[in-house]
Amino acid sequence: SHANRLLALAALHPGRRVLMGATPCDDVQTMVDGLTTLGFRLEWQDRSRGRIVIDGGLPVHEGNGTLPCGPAGTALRFLVAIAALVPGEWTITGDERMRERPIGPLVSALRELGVEAEDASGCPPVRVRGGTWRHDACRLDASLSSQFLSALLLAGSAREGGIQVDLTTALASPGYLRATESALRHFGHGLEREGERLRLVSVPSRGRRLLRVDADWSAAGFWLVLSSLTGGDFHDPALWKGGSDQPDFDLPKMLAFMRKPGDLDLDLSALPDQAMNLAVVAARRRGRTRFRGLANLRHKECDRLTVMTREFQRAGITIKEEPDGVIIEGPATLRPCTFNPEGDHRMVMALALLGSLADGLSVSDADCVSKSYPGFIRDLERAHERARAIAIIGMRGAGKSSLAVSLARVLGLRSLDTDAIVEARLGQSIADVVRHRGWSAFRDAESQAVATALEPNCVVALGGGAIETEDVRCRLQDRAVVVWVREAVPTLVTRLRANEDRPRLSDAALEDEVASFAARRDPIHAMIADIVLPSGVDLETRTSQCWQALQDLCSW
Repeated sequence: SHANRLLALAALHPGRRVLMGATPCDDVQTMVDGLTTLGFRLEWQDRSRGRIVIDGGLPVHEGNGTLPCGPAGTALRFLVAIAALVPGEWTITGDERMRERPIGPLVSALRELGVEAEDASGCPPVRVRGGTWRHDACRLDASLSSQFLSALLLAGSAREGGIQVDLTTALASPGYLRATESALRHFGHGLEREGERLRLVSVPSRGRRLLRVDADWSAAGFWLVLSSLTGGDFHDPALWKGGSDQPDFDLPKMLAFMRKPGDLDLDLSALPDQAMNLAVVAARRRGRTRFRGLANLRHKECDRLTVMTREFQRAGITIKEEPDGVIIEGPATLRPCTFNPEGDHRMVMALALLGSLADGLSVSDADCVSKSYPGFIRDLERAHERARAIAIIGMRGAGKSSLAVSLARVLGLRSLDTDAIVEARLGQSIADVVRHRGWSAFRDAESQAVATALEPNCVVALGGGAIETEDVRCRLQDRAVVVWVREAVPTLVTRLRANEDRPRLSDAALEDEVASFAARRDPIHAMIADIVLPSGVDLETRTSQCWQALQDLCSW
């Protein structure tokens, strides 16, 4: 949803901007398609990096069209408000479930602003006569969704007079308003509050042309809960950079609180997207856990309270549905079953948590998770594999040891060096080991060092020739993500000349020796590497490249 907020604002405000880090999920694609249909100019430039280029500014030519949003509630609500600014006749609709979800309060507010708009008995489809927005103030019932307010504020930011909204009810999920405020600040808009009245005001802005989407705490919730339940370790530096305006940022605090013994009564109105994940935690803990403040979950991709109750009961969990929440008695003994998530991406994730904790549990129709997290199933399969080390390979002098230390620092892992392990075990330098015991003895000791070092949560720098040993190659394939650091032969020669402690590999001139061994080893490097890093870059850049490549292997 952070990406969709930035997309909306970048489209509405004049000038070219580049959005980075937008997950190519169904929700974002729906927003891109809808804005394009309205006449805005934007396109994917690099899906693998989440790069979208937007040439902002309201379309001036009148148009007409239908904007199909499928199950994407955020996109639909934002597009309804934006369509009110664009001259033409527009129909914004969704799938069968979306056409049952409320939109009436947003349409009523738009009518107060002068917009010619009508809905189908309070639900989509919505027909809008764009360009009819005439007033700057309205009232809004935001009890069902904070997205109604966000839609008005985002669209209102494009009007010279801004917008004033008087809330007639309590705001549902108020934490999500912070995400909207944060996005607005990038474009020079602030939010002034007086009681239940909210008004857009101008604030200083750096006018950045490069916008970055925050790491998605909603999707990260699955991994945070899974690691909490299993004693595992989930670490993504992007999540922890300088805090976050996303309400799910508070999930770790809630997980810590739920470790308390005894009965709990918890208001989850600030964490609605995590309610189903936290229900899994409740089913595992000893005691009675009551969740409340969740009435708006009935208006999501499915009635999440009803579906969660039904599916949890199917797995043997004692759970009772209430008007605005559930009561769960734990700990539960899970029994085999196949879950039906009713096409809801967040239900898939919560039910997959249960499936990760016991045998015989599976989820049907799991592909609907592509709505927000297209790589989820792939990442879950990898998580169920044995954890791997990160192994750094390459020629002597390529910078493997320096990269291992730097990367481990960024990732919060431990760095190891197999040469250092050999020296510590044998009590001799590598040069002395080779001089007194020979290369064969060194390779045997090196193979043992690799076997010891390739453990989860470690970044391991291997000696240049380690990959020539078949036993080492097999261990790398089985226990590591392998990173090949490439470097040009002249650079390697220069570095090796500066370090006379390294034993020579042959009697040939150093330039010939390095070129010969590179020609022999590079095909092996290429065969076993999962990640290949280019030559000729500094350590900081190389560390960043490696971290990005690791993220690409696992979308978190």
